[in-house]
Amino acid sequence: MTDDAFLADARELVRTGLGRRAREHSGVSLEEMAAAVGVSVVELMAWELGEREPRGDAARDYVRVLRGLSNRP
Repeated sequence: MTDDAFLADARELVRTGLGRRAREHSGVSLEEMAAAVGVSVVELMAWELGEREPRGDAARDYVRVLRGLSNRP
C-alpha cells in the first residue's frame, strides 16, 4: 500500500469515526493507541474529535494498528 493510500485510509477512519469505534470496541485506551502509533494522547484525541488529520508515519501506523485490532480473536 502506498503512503497516499495509508493517508487516505487514516483520514477516512478518523472522519467517519470508525477508527475510534474500532479502538473502543477492542478495549484499547487512548494512551495505548497513542503509544502504538507514536503520537501524544492529545494528538490522538484531536484526530478522533475531528480537530486534526493524521499525517505521515503516524497515519500509516494508525491504519496498521487498527487493522491489527480487527484481526484479533
